[in-house]
Amino acid sequence: MLAWGTSAKAAYCDGGHPVSFADINWESGEFITAVTEEIVERGLGCHTTGTPGNSVTLELAVANDDVNVFAEEWTGRTDIWQFAIDNIRVRPLFGHGFGAFWETPFTYFQPIVEGSEVAFASHSHNGFLDLALTIGIPGLALALIWTLVLPLRDFQRCKESGADPELTALFLRIWMFGVLACGFESLLFDRGNPTWFTMLAAMFGLRYLSVLRLG
Repeated sequence: MLAWGTSAKAAYCDGGHPVSFADINWESGEFITAVTEEIVERGLGCHTTGTPGNSVTLELAVANDDVNVFAEEWTGRTDIWQFAIDNIRVRPLFGHGFGAFWETPFTYFQPIVEGSEVAFASHSHNGFLDLALTIGIPGLALALIWTLVLPLRDFQRCKESGADPELTALFLRIWMFGVLACGFESLLFDRGNPTWFTMLAAMFGLRYLSVLRLG
């Protein structure tokens, strides 16, 4: 936000142009928008305006540079999760193929229902559902052993072996953050996702400390 604000001030504020905010109408979004506007106005000395609309029209406005800031955005996760669960039932053992379900004709040409984001979803917005959907329930079970069970076992071994408690706690917290994030984003085994990379590093860190023997 600060990096954006500096360029925005140079490009817009100094030229007398106001910074346009998406005028979103749900409570958390209204709050975050108001706070961000205060930061831009008081901290950067910019004038701000609001642009009304819905999620679709405001996203298009952002893409066309008609809106500068979209403070908060949520997808319709409930519909996406239900759609994922329904399709897990279709191929529960082997799944639909890793990386071969979302953003394909199968999902693109779903009937567009008002308020539903299924046709526009790029993943399940849940790491565990996404694995069951793409590699099947057995694949999900193996992934859970590697990403949940083994790190917990390594943490217990770290405690028993007297590994550095601060470093152990650091790796544990990073790993736990990744696990919690999987409840809302499909980051497991996403090689381009920095959260997954950091979680993976924490898992290896716990394993290393659990087998490290000093002296």
